Amino acid sequence: MIWLLLLLAWLALGYAPAAAVFLPFHMLASSLVALLSAPGTILRLASNALLRKNHGLEHATINILEQELGDIRSAGMATEEGFFIKAQGVSAQDVAHAASLGRARLLEGNSRLAIHPRCGTSRAAANVIMSALFVVLLILGHLLSPAGILAALLLGHLTGPVFGTFLQKHFTTSARVERVFIVGVEALRSRGFLGLVFRPNTFFVRTVWH
Repeated sequence: MIWLLLLLAWLALGYAPAAAVFLPFHMLASSLVALLSAPGTILRLASNALLRKNHGLEHATINILEQELGDIRSAGMATEEGFFIKAQGVSAQDVAHAASLGRARLLEGNSRLAIHPRCGTSRAAANVIMSALFVVLLILGHLLSPAGILAALLLGHLTGPVFGTFLQKHFTTSARVERVFIVGVEALRSRGFLGLVFRPNTFFVRTVWH
């Protein structure tokens, strides 16, 4: 995390005047950007029913893959046409199976599958909390102290996942996927050095809404 690295650099420099001046203003600028951008991202998801449903299916798919295959270093992103899954050591068949099983379990009422702890919503929530604390500390204390920065980082780290789960459950995902159907899984191959084609580790799960 860039803020933590900057804090350590600040401490290592023994509160050098330049660092003492630069760090609070850098954090204030970053905090304002986070406070302005994160709510818009959350509102965009919250106001799009299909995107929320695909987001829930994406999480359910990743949760099933991780339950069955362990640490696959997964990530995902939902769109209105479906969702991307990025994972190591999985095949299109694995993803298709996980997506189908995830949808079935959501339909059975296992809405918890639509929540994932590493979702970008949780990271955005942690950033918003830390950013708000930085702004408050700067306004109240004029300059951020190392103790205040550490407190904000710690509080954001502890409360971000809880707030993020709340946002996922009520605003950015939906487990109501009765009208969403999976129609195919496409493996996206990438080209690397000298045009070599590597084994795909990114897949697009296409959905339709009837």
